[in-house]
Amino acid sequence: MTTSYGKNMKWTVGAPHREALRAAFEQGLRISRHSADGDVDIYGLPNDSWIAIVYVPAAEALTEDQLRKAPWLELLVDEVEPAAERLVGLGVTKVPYKATTHPYFQLPGGPVLRLAKR
Repeated sequence: MTTSYGKNMKWTVGAPHREALRAAFEQGLRISRHSADGDVDIYGLPNDSWIAIVYVPAAEALTEDQLRKAPWLELLVDEVEPAAERLVGLGVTKVPYKATTHPYFQLPGGPVLRLAKR
């Protein structure tokens, strides 16, 4: 028997972060939004994976400090440095970490990401 990660993720994010998170996904990471239905945005990744962002009132979301303690994710991009520069330009928080071979960022209202080359 083999175990692996699935292709679907769901994140719960405080609604006040919606526009900043959209900018990080669409402009910084160049991930296409496939739908926006009420309080849910759905983003598609090239390997037929999906990230659903569910927006809730801020009081119902985890804080950014809590999210730094949650599992960290790795996103594969074609070019790491340009993606990192776009995120910095959008004001996305760079996260210092002892491993310096990859940049780490905390998305607005979301988890910490490690960017790596696809």
